[in-house]
Amino acid sequence: MRGSPLLRAAITFAALLVLAPLLWRMTQAESAAPKKPIITTPSVAQEVRLVLTFTISPKRVGIVHLGETVWSKAAPESQEEFSLKLPWPREGGELKFKVEWADETPLSAMRVQLTDPSDNEIERSLWGKGTVERVLNFP
Repeated sequence: MRGSPLLRAAITFAALLVLAPLLWRMTQAESAAPKKPIITTPSVAQEVRLVLTFTISPKRVGIVHLGETVWSKAAPESQEEFSLKLPWPREGGELKFKVEWADETPLSAMRVQLTDPSDNEIERSLWGKGTVERVLNFP
C-alpha cells in the first residue's frame, strides 16, 4: 500500500475546510437574493380560426380552453370551419378536444388546422375509437 490512508483523509478534510467558505457563500447568495415577481400580461381575446376535418363524422365534438367549453357540436359535418375569440398568447396555446365516434366505427381521425392571430397555420391530428379526449398544443 502506498501512502497512508489516514494522511489522505486528513488532506481531503483540509481541502474541504478550505472550500467551505466559498461553498457557503455560493449557497447563501442564491437563497438570500431577492426574487423578482413574475409579471404576466393577461392575453386579450383574439380571433383564432379553426378547420376540423374528420375521416368519419363523429356523434359529437367539443373544444375546451382554460377549463371552459368554447365550442361544441352534435353530428358535425365531415369538415367544420369556424372562428373563436380566445385569449391567445404569442407563444401559442393548448386546446382540449373531446370527440365521440360511434362505438362500431373503425379507427378514425380528426385533423385540426388552426390559424393563430399572427396568421401562422398549425396542423395537428387526433386518432382514436369511441370517445377520445386529448389536449393538443399549438406553439
